[in-house]
Amino acid sequence: TFREALDRLDNPVALGYSSAGLVVEAGKDVHRFSPGDRVACIGAGYATHSEYISIPENLCSIIPEGVSFSEASSAMLGIIALHGVRCARIGFSETAAVIGLGLLGLLTVQILRAYGSRVAGIDIDPEKVNIAKSIKAGHSFCSKEALKDHLEKLTRGCGVDAVIVTASTSSEEPVHTAVDLVRFGGKIVIVGVADIHPLRNEMWHKEVEILVSKGGGPGVFDPFYENKGIDYPIGYARWTQNRNLEEFLRLLADGRVDIDALISHQFPVEDAEKVYQDLLQNKGGPYVGVVLNYPGSETEPLQSESFG
Repeated sequence: TFREALDRLDNPVALGYSSAGLVVEAGKDVHRFSPGDRVACIGAGYATHSEYISIPENLCSIIPEGVSFSEASSAMLGIIALHGVRCARIGFSETAAVIGLGLLGLLTVQILRAYGSRVAGIDIDPEKVNIAKSIKAGHSFCSKEALKDHLEKLTRGCGVDAVIVTASTSSEEPVHTAVDLVRFGGKIVIVGVADIHPLRNEMWHKEVEILVSKGGGPGVFDPFYENKGIDYPIGYARWTQNRNLEEFLRLLADGRVDIDALISHQFPVEDAEKVYQDLLQNKGGPYVGVVLNYPGSETEPLQSESFG
C-alpha cells in the first residue's frame, strides 16, 4: 500500500478546477456552444490549468459581454460561495456573519450584499480585512469582540440569522464563534475547512442547525450530471451547478461582485512552478486571487485560471 501511494504521488496530475477561454470545437450533440464562444469552465479534473481542455456541457457557460477572462476564471470559487449562501437560506434584509475573509469569504460577503443582506465579516489577517473594507463588503473586523459588539447593536442582541464559515483551519474556534454569534433557530453553514466540534449545550440552548455545503450546488460529483450532461429538472433542483454558474456570471456582468479588486497577482503560465513554490513558502504575498495567463490574443489571454 505504501509503494502504491508513492507511485500515485509520483504521477503528474493536472492542477486547477476553474478556467475561462475560447471554444475551439464543440461535440456533435452539443448545441449551446460554438467555436469562438467565450466560456467559463468549472470542475476538478476538467477545468484544469491547461492550454486545451475537454469539458462536459454542464460544466461551462457563456461569458456575458463586459466580463473578462480573468474575472470569469474565478467561476468555480464564485459558485462555491454562492451555493454556501443558498444553503444559509437567508432572506432579503436579514443579517449574516462571514468568518474568514480569504477569496471565498470576500466573494461570499459581496454575494450576500448583492442579494440585500446585512453582513459583517472577520479575519485574523488585517490585510484581508482591509480588502473587505476597500470593496465596501460590509463591516469587517480582526477582533471577535469588535465583531460581536457590532452585531449585538445591529441585531438588538438577538444574533445574526446565519453564519457562513469560509475559513480554512484545523481549529474548532470558528464553529464555536459561529454558535456564539447566531440567533435562536439560526443556521451555520461550513463552506471552508474547520474542525466541527460544537458544544452541545450551546447548540441546544439556541436550537442551532449546522450544515456543510457541497461544492457549487446540485450535480457536483454526479457522473450522470457532470459526465453525461443529464440535467436536473428545474422544478426539483432550482439552482444546479450550471445554473449557479450562469447566475454568478450575471452578478459579475451587473457589477454586483468585484473580482478585479480580489486579484492580487497575475503571472504567465511559464512562471507557475515558481508561483506555487512561493505560495507554499509564503513568499511574495499576501496572496488572495492569483491568475495564470496563457498565450493568446493581444487583448486577452487564451485562457486563465484563478485560485485562492
